[in-house]
Amino acid sequence: MTMRACPNCAENGIVVDDLVFSDTRCVQCRAVVNVSTVARRIWFAPIAVVTAITTAAVLWRFGFYASLLWFSFPIGSLCYLRAVSSPLAVGGTRARLRT
Repeated sequence: MTMRACPNCAENGIVVDDLVFSDTRCVQCRAVVNVSTVARRIWFAPIAVVTAITTAAVLWRFGFYASLLWFSFPIGSLCYLRAVSSPLAVGGTRARLRT
């Protein structure tokens, strides 16, 4: 399990797997942490372009059902890279993370 340092308390309390698709809480200080807004906007274009191009290539070569199966792979892998490499920000939608 890969951990990242919390921008609030500077402890390794952020699980990267939880950060891939949504906000998460630091296990040390319980602050809501997410990928910064600027990083989300910068990563949106490569994720969309790579997903569209590779899905079209799989659709053209292997057909509709293979492209449906393939669709989630580039999104998941690039979102994981975004979660590992992007700067983190404290804050987010606290209503979703009331626990």
